Amino acid sequence: MTTNEGGMTRKKQHVQAGTSSSNTGTFNESRDGNSEGRIYDCTIQDSHGNRRRGKTILADVWNLPEGNRIVIDVNKENQPIGDEGGVLGSFCGTIARNGTLCSLSFTRWDHLKKGNNRNNQAIILKEVQDRFLYPKSLDKWILKSIGHKWRDYKCVLKGKWYDDAKNITILHDNYPEDVEKDQWISLVNFWRSDEGQKRSKSSKESHKKAKVKPISTTGTKSHARVREEMKQRLNKSPTRTQVYLECHQHENEAEITSQIRNIAAEIGDEEVSLDDDP
Repeated sequence: MTTNEGGMTRKKQHVQAGTSSSNTGTFNESRDGNSEGRIYDCTIQDSHGNRRRGKTILADVWNLPEGNRIVIDVNKENQPIGDEGGVLGSFCGTIARNGTLCSLSFTRWDHLKKGNNRNNQAIILKEVQDRFLYPKSLDKWILKSIGHKWRDYKCVLKGKWYDDAKNITILHDNYPEDVEKDQWISLVNFWRSDEGQKRSKSSKESHKKAKVKPISTTGTKSHARVREEMKQRLNKSPTRTQVYLECHQHENEAEITSQIRNIAAEIGDEEVSLDDDP
């Protein structure tokens, strides 16, 4: 057993069918487009190096036979592509919502990664490496993706379960069933602290200043995967504008607003470079 930043004790990892002994992640499933039940068409390599194509769902990834790993291809920006890239992204979401691997008691993602003498980062990556075969250089993207989803998960929990006007003791006792109580108490204490209030105010001000962008219509599919599909269809690399329009247009062409086209024009007709694609 180890102690994390918030002074809470972390239990030994127990993983089964996409859940853990704490923070199962089911609470946030809708934000991943119901990825839990989606069927993926993936290439899997066994311990002997033999590869086969087959169907899998996200829950099965946790219980792949020992030595079997899903093969991940990457584009020139070192981002995962194809259905395999989709299941990797969704798997990162289950990692982010797993309180044993990614405790909610930490106030910052970089603190979580460096916790336990940097063992936390190594443990997180090992869970991915045991189930996916990918270039070592993709570790950075994986950690970034999990970090994004971990922060998003906290935001959703705060929006649904936290009320600044309520007594803190009441908040401590009213917590999501898929979150460990000690981790929830740490979260509430931080949100109520001066530092938490300051960070929340700063975030709200940043959102107010940010340019409002049209909502993506590609669901959980990353821009990198959309770009790769367009490249195969067009037999050439699409421009940034083409990818942007592909990711934001609706079935009704009239719904492609002038705002979308103006933003696409600002991007410019260059080959796509989406280094920050989550």
